[in-house]
Amino acid sequence: GLFDMNFELSRQGQVLAKAEAEFISIRTRHSIELLDRSPATRLLTAILMTNLMMQKGEDRKAAVATGD
Repeated sequence: GLFDMNFELSRQGQVLAKAEAEFISIRTRHSIELLDRSPATRLLTAILMTNLMMQKGEDRKAAVATGD
């Protein structure tokens, strides 16, 4: 849902990173804990977090537009 802001990033059953929302300002911020510090995991996490934030933003806009 729109308010489901905590999540884990996993690959092949291994948790690579955990993200937790912080509601301390007008914008939602996430604290990310990398459990695997390899360069590939850092890059994957950055790409997926960017994609997720863009998708969440679009979901919020659509919900406002439709009155959900």
